[in-house]
Amino acid sequence: MTELSQQFLVFGLTIALGILMGVFFDFYRVLNRLLHPPRLVIQVGDLLFWVVLTGVVFTILFLGNWGEVRAYVFLGLALGLVIYFKWFSRLFLRLFNRVLRLVGRVLRFIGQIVGWPIRRLARLARLMIIPVGRFSNGFRIFLTPVRRAAHCCRQVVKKLKPDKNNLRP
Repeated sequence: MTELSQQFLVFGLTIALGILMGVFFDFYRVLNRLLHPPRLVIQVGDLLFWVVLTGVVFTILFLGNWGEVRAYVFLGLALGLVIYFKWFSRLFLRLFNRVLRLVGRVLRFIGQIVGWPIRRLARLARLMIIPVGRFSNGFRIFLTPVRRAAHCCRQVVKKLKPDKNNLRP
């Protein structure tokens, strides 16, 4: 392959990579909108997102053209991002919203199925704990991690509940 044809191939690769970067960015954006994480988590997540994405870009560039970074590489990445945000972003935002809503519904359904027997057992355990009196503290200490885990799972499932006002592209 000649030098010029290899550069055109790498330029096409960087355009595709720019489009892929836009897809990942939109997925991350929709995930943040659905989960409503605290500000610190968003900042750490943003940093990790861009570090990972930079690593992916340079790994693909290394495999595609031995890691040579030239002006046409940045131009191709920018052009790919512009193409993605101009023509594909709304489509992918809708797709990600629907997929993540479906995942949330499935998780809530599984939580209801799994949670029903756990709630019944917890009621039974409470009925058993009350008469025990002095020994109930030991059993409560045993059940505390289970309650906390169930509470944490409920909070995650609640955060996956879509906020229709916040999901518009």
